[in-house]
Amino acid sequence: KTAARSIIKARQVLIDIPKDSHLAPGKVSHAQLVTKIADTIRTITDSDHESLNLEPHAVSQFRTGAMVIEMQSSEVAEYLKSKDIKEKFINALDPNALLKERTYQVVIQFVPLTFDPDNAEQLCQLEKENDWEKDTITSARWIKPPTKRTPNQRVAHLTIRVNDSKIANVSIRDGIMLNKNRLQVKKNKREPFRCAKCQHYGHFAKECISHKDACATCAGEHRTSECDNRDQTCCIPCASDDHTSWDRKCPEFKRQCQDLDIKDSDNMIPYFPTEESWTQVQAPP
Repeated sequence: KTAARSIIKARQVLIDIPKDSHLAPGKVSHAQLVTKIADTIRTITDSDHESLNLEPHAVSQFRTGAMVIEMQSSEVAEYLKSKDIKEKFINALDPNALLKERTYQVVIQFVPLTFDPDNAEQLCQLEKENDWEKDTITSARWIKPPTKRTPNQRVAHLTIRVNDSKIANVSIRDGIMLNKNRLQVKKNKREPFRCAKCQHYGHFAKECISHKDACATCAGEHRTSECDNRDQTCCIPCASDDHTSWDRKCPEFKRQCQDLDIKDSDNMIPYFPTEESWTQVQAPP
């Protein structure tokens, strides 16, 4: 089921329609909307792609104006999202509409700290070294805040979002190149969320009913960022004084991760499933 859902996602094109558009909800019937989309696609299609089945498989529009167009294959969806065709498609459909990119988040492991994810030139060089198109990377950041690094730390894990599922999957399978070093990559898994106020799992700080802050490092009654007792550790979720609440080796954190894996089967698949069979496996080859 997870693979089937992901394959459907790969066939989808996401579009935001402005409220004042002639295609906004309530201004056209569903049949008229489908006809408009189909006619637009046929109008912009060049002779090299006329053999593709360009008829939309399904069209869904929500009250917010957001629209999901499911094509007959992921190949057609990627064609519509390619740079030149995307602009023609949107201009012909509604110049004020926005085609939204679906992104795929991966973790690059043990990246030298000399790399700066906020430096556009370095991100561009990373794309070039791996033969990716410009702007394939939509965002990049260190997983752990720099303030939590150890004094002699030289490498850290970096998470990036890319706009192409094939690039994400090949990176997971083969790794990526950074300054002529091949680095391992894994799919970014969903993780349990821990309240930044009370440090317990299952809710966010804005929903917390606790009247006092709790430090994720020493468990004192203050914000974690204000802690001046960092040599003392105490984990609130498992009531242990041999590690912090944010320690990834925390037994309670591991248990919460296992529970989330059971609830969210996407977490159990190492790749982003597409129509290619090797991406649908439960474990890397």
